[in-house]
Amino acid sequence: MKTNIVESRAFSRRLEDAVARYHAGALSAAEMINELITLAKEMKAARVRGEDEGLTPEESAFYDALSL
Repeated sequence: MKTNIVESRAFSRRLEDAVARYHAGALSAAEMINELITLAKEMKAARVRGEDEGLTPEESAFYDALSL
């Protein structure tokens, strides 16, 4: 995620949102764990997606930035 700033910011926002909801009592501990597991799986899938398409990390980051 160091190369792909767009994805990094999106995942950071989602994590911050989940933590805020947990601290506000909107999420239970089990729900928070599920959020973290889902986020980790999506981060892994994002990394593999670029590799599957034959893109370097830099090319994948460039594509993501253009697709905004």
